[in-house]
Amino acid sequence: CEYLFGPRTCDTSSGGSVPYKCAADLTSATAPRAPAEAPRSVKARTRVLEDPLPPGASTPRERMARTKRKWRGGGGRGGGERGNKRGRYDKRDRRDRNRKRGGGNNGNDRGDWSEWVYRSPNFEMYYQAVGVVPKDEWDAFMAAMARPLPATFRINELCPYGDQLEQELRDYAGTSLTLEDGKEVQMVSSVDWFPGRAFKMPFDRRELRKNLSLKRLHGWFVQNSEAGGMTRQEMVSMVPPLMLDVRGDHKVLDLCAAPGSKTSQMLEMLHSNRTLAPDGSRTLGASGDLSTLLPSGFVVANDLNTDRAYMLVHQCKRVFSPNFISTCAQGQQFPDLLEGRSVFDRVLADVPCSGDGTLRKNPKIWEKWRTMSAVQLHPIQTEIALRGAHLLKVGGRLVFSTCSLNPIEDEAVVAEMLRRAGGSLRLVDCSDKFPQLVRHAGVSTWPVLFDRRNRLQNPTDSASKDDQPSDGVPSKAAKVEDAELGAEQPPPPESTGNETAAVGAVKAENGDGAVKTEKEEEKMDLDLSDPLQIAKQAGFLHFMAHEETEEGSMARAKLSPSMFPPTAEEAENMHLELCMRFLPHDLDTGGFFVAVLEKTAPLPSETVKADEAYPPAEDAQPGRDRPHGKGGSRYQDYRDVPESAFEEIKEQFGLTDDFKRENLVTGSDACRTINFVPKSVRECIVDSPKARSGALKVIWMGIKVFDRNPKTKAACQYRVSQDGLPLVLPFMTKRCLRAGVEDFARIARGGMQETKTSSLSQEFLERFSAFETGVVVVLL
Repeated sequence: CEYLFGPRTCDTSSGGSVPYKCAADLTSATAPRAPAEAPRSVKARTRVLEDPLPPGASTPRERMARTKRKWRGGGGRGGGERGNKRGRYDKRDRRDRNRKRGGGNNGNDRGDWSEWVYRSPNFEMYYQAVGVVPKDEWDAFMAAMARPLPATFRINELCPYGDQLEQELRDYAGTSLTLEDGKEVQMVSSVDWFPGRAFKMPFDRRELRKNLSLKRLHGWFVQNSEAGGMTRQEMVSMVPPLMLDVRGDHKVLDLCAAPGSKTSQMLEMLHSNRTLAPDGSRTLGASGDLSTLLPSGFVVANDLNTDRAYMLVHQCKRVFSPNFISTCAQGQQFPDLLEGRSVFDRVLADVPCSGDGTLRKNPKIWEKWRTMSAVQLHPIQTEIALRGAHLLKVGGRLVFSTCSLNPIEDEAVVAEMLRRAGGSLRLVDCSDKFPQLVRHAGVSTWPVLFDRRNRLQNPTDSASKDDQPSDGVPSKAAKVEDAELGAEQPPPPESTGNETAAVGAVKAENGDGAVKTEKEEEKMDLDLSDPLQIAKQAGFLHFMAHEETEEGSMARAKLSPSMFPPTAEEAENMHLELCMRFLPHDLDTGGFFVAVLEKTAPLPSETVKADEAYPPAEDAQPGRDRPHGKGGSRYQDYRDVPESAFEEIKEQFGLTDDFKRENLVTGSDACRTINFVPKSVRECIVDSPKARSGALKVIWMGIKVFDRNPKTKAACQYRVSQDGLPLVLPFMTKRCLRAGVEDFARIARGGMQETKTSSLSQEFLERFSAFETGVVVVLL
C-alpha cells in the first residue's frame, strides 16, 4: 500500500501527522520508554565479566558460545565448523576499541568526521605527476576532495506517487539551512542535467543520519526508501546507466552489480513505458497476454560474493520488477547463456577498482591509498571488460566505468580492450548527451610510475635519518606494508638494475674522494616546478615503456605492457579522448570514469577464453552460507511449478485461462515460493543449458506472486503476495472485495486484525464475512 498509494499517516492527539507503517509501530512509538543505559567502556565491561560468580553460573560470553555451538556444531572463531557470525559481545568490544582509536563501527566511521585529514602527500604527488587534473584546476580539485560528499538521491521513475514525494520532500526539508559558518544554503536543489527527478542536499549522508535537527527528515527518507519510492545514489553513479540507453526490449547484463543502485536505475529505465494500475482495470489486449504490459527485455545483475548478491536482491526488489535476475559468478567467467549466439544488447562493466574517486565519502582510503592497488587490479579489470564484450551482441553497447582517477585503471584498460578486439570495438562519442553534465576528455598518454616501497617521502619536506631508507633498501615499516598488500619484497639495490639508479642506489665518487649518491646529485638540480621530477626524487620509478624495466626486477614482474600508453599511431586510431572523466570540483561530486563502446563485429576467438578454459563456477566467493530451508543450497534451482499446485491456486483465486503456468517458476520441490517471470527470462535463463547444468548460479529470479503456508487452516495453502499482486490481479475472479474510501483507509492503516470491526461499515462486514478462511484482496 505504501508503494501504490504513498506513505500512510495517522493523526495524533496533538493534531500533527506522523508517518508510520502499522498500528503496532504507532503504539510502540507512543509508549513510554525506559531511559537508555549509558555505554560502558571496555574495561568496565571486562571487570563485570571477571567478577566471581555463584557455582554453576556462567558469563554472557559463555552462554553465547554455547548457543553458537548449538546452532553451528561448534562453530565460531575457536575451531570446528566456521561460524557465520561473531558474538554480540565481540562486536561491541570491537566497536568500543575502534572508538577509542578515533574510529566507529569496525573502524569505518568516526564520531567526529571533521577530525579526518582529507589529504595524502603520496596521492597529491602521484596525480600531479600523472596530470589527469589540469594544473589551473588543481587547487579547486583538492578543495573539493577535502569536503564531505553531498547527499544525492532520485525518485523512482515507476513510483505512482512521485509528484507527492517531491512535494513532501520540500515540505519536510524546508527552504534553507544555516551552516555553522553562518552561511545560508538551499536545503534541496534539483540535479539539472539528470533527465528524471534527482536531488541533492548541502550535507552528507552521515550528517543526515546523526544530526538531531534532521531526524524527522531522515525518518522520512528511510520510510520512502524501504517502500521503493526513492533511491539514494551518488550523482556520477547515475551516469553509466544513462549512457547505456536502456530500452524495454534490451537484455542487459550488469557484471559487477552490488550494491545495486545502478541496477535498480536500469530496471526503472527498462519499465519506463509500462503503466501499472492497482485496480486491475488495465487493458491486456485482445489475447489477454501480459506481454502487452511487461517489457520483453530483462536485467541480469551479477556479483562475485553471495552476501553482496543477496544485498543486491534486497535493493532491487523495491522496484517490483519481474524482469530481474540475480546471479553469482566471477565477472570474467560469466558463462554463455545460449550456445553459439550472444544474448545481451547492453553490458555494464562497473569493475572493481582502487576507489580513490570515492575519497569524499570514504575518507579511510586517504591513509590506505597506494599506487600498487591500480597495478594489481588492472589485469582483472581488463578480463572482466573483455568478457562483457564477448557476451555482447554485434551492434550492442558496453559501458566500462570505475570510480578511480588512475589512467592505469581507466584509459589503459580501454586501450587494451580496443587493441585485443582487433577492430571489433569502437569508442562512442557521447559529448552531445546531457550538455549540462560537465566532463573532461580522456587522456592518450600518461607516465607510468612504480613505487616499489609503497611508502614515500616528500623530497621538499625535511625528515629524520630514521625515516629515510638507506641505499634504496626499504625500511621495516615499508616491508610490513608490502607484506600486508601481498607485494613482492624488492631485491637489494645492486640486483635491481636500471630502476635502482633512478632512486639513487648507484654511487659516484667526486674529485675529493667523497662518495655521493646519484640521488643526492639529482636533488641538487631538483626542478620543483615539474611534478614528475618531484615524484621521481621521492622514490617513484618512471618508465616510458615496458622494455625499459630490467629483466628479473620487481617492476618487470608487476607492470604489464598494457599499462603503458598506446603509441602515437595507436592513439590516433583509438580516440581515447572520447572517454569521459568526471572530477569532484566540477559538479561537487565524486571522481568517476566512463567509456562507452560499441561492438561492430564478433571478437577474435583468441581474445576471450572459452567457457571450458575457466575453473568451475563454484570458485565464486561463497560468503556466509544462506541455506533455503534445512539442508538447502545458497543458490536457487528454478524449475516448473507442478501441475497440481497450479490447479490448486487457479481454483482458489479463480484465475482465468489467460494466466499461464509457463510464467511461474519455483526454487524447490516443496514449492514454498512461486515467482512470476516473463517469457524472455524463461527462454534465456530458466531453460538455458548453463542454468540447467548448474554452471550459472542463480540467487533470485522474477517477482514473488504466491507463497505457501502449510500450517494454515484455509482450504488452499497458497496466498497471493503483495509484491506480485499487480500482475495477478487482472486475472483474479475470486477472493476480491471492494471497499469504500473510509473503510479502505482504516484497513490500510492498521490491517484487518488491528482495525476494530465497529469502525467499519456494516455493509462491508457482511460481504467480508461471506468469505471462507484465506486471503482476501481489498480494492478501493
